[in-house]
Amino acid sequence: MTCYSTQDKSLPTQQQSTLDLVSRFYTSLEAKDMSRFLDTMHDNVQLDLSGVTPLSGHIDGKDTLCNQVFPLLMEQLADDFQFCTKWKVMCSNGEMAVAIMEARGNTKSGKNYDQRYCHIFRVTEGRISRLWEFYDSELVRNSLFDGENELTPLFPPFEF
Repeated sequence: MTCYSTQDKSLPTQQQSTLDLVSRFYTSLEAKDMSRFLDTMHDNVQLDLSGVTPLSGHIDGKDTLCNQVFPLLMEQLADDFQFCTKWKVMCSNGEMAVAIMEARGNTKSGKNYDQRYCHIFRVTEGRISRLWEFYDSELVRNSLFDGENELTPLFPPFEF
């Protein structure tokens, strides 16, 4: 895998397309433009979220993301929470990209939820077809779910 800057104008076409798509993924999160964010993904996108929390596991499809994951997450976060305060694509090889992102803010209960994410993207037909997401799941448990030790995952286990 070769590392490239998003400003490198000599990239192969597929490489540049992947970097542009990942850039739209993050800028739409930053702008809280959920329509544009969801447009970066295949309808049958596969997501794998790390940890053992209600937000962890294998998410099958955009509908599951929209109807189960987002509502559970959004009911916990303060209205002024910022999903994407900083991001950087670290590596890309055309159909795959690796990036890091930071989010900042509080939960509705007033707990701090400053989080750092690592994302691994697979792009197929110009859309994100697979996303692996790694984050501090202990922070999720403590900030979003009040430190509950007996959390039941809602989704099948994380896959790779």
